[in-house]
Amino acid sequence: MSTVALLQQALEALTEATSSKAQFTGWSCESGPAELVDWLVDRGREVTYRTFAKHAEIRQLPSWWEGMARDWSATYLKTELPSGKRAWVAQHSGIEYLFTERGRFDHGHETELADKLAEWLAEHPKYNWASDIPRNTVQRLRRQL
Repeated sequence: MSTVALLQQALEALTEATSSKAQFTGWSCESGPAELVDWLVDRGREVTYRTFAKHAEIRQLPSWWEGMARDWSATYLKTELPSGKRAWVAQHSGIEYLFTERGRFDHGHETELADKLAEWLAEHPKYNWASDIPRNTVQRLRRQL
């Protein structure tokens, strides 16, 4: 590895360690499952690119993302994981990219919670979306796992 590449890698690690912005988790919706994607989108609130960039480390998005700030097909969400942890999502062409504090999340645990919440929705036809689930029900289901 070249000296420049090593320095760039060290700078990226330092930025991640010291940044207060949400970091890219490496997860995109292609990693699934669908219940987790649905949860993130249903619970999300659309924000502007400016707001997203203020809270998420946008330099960690794929390089082709540059210039997407004004692209009508890109959407940005402030959301939460099934566990309640704050998250940010960048969407483009039906693919979601997840950002969290320090760029970490327990995929298995979040998936298990998303499955449990999806089961609850299926059993309660009165509610259509994850955002419709009463907050106390979400908290109770979180405690069960």
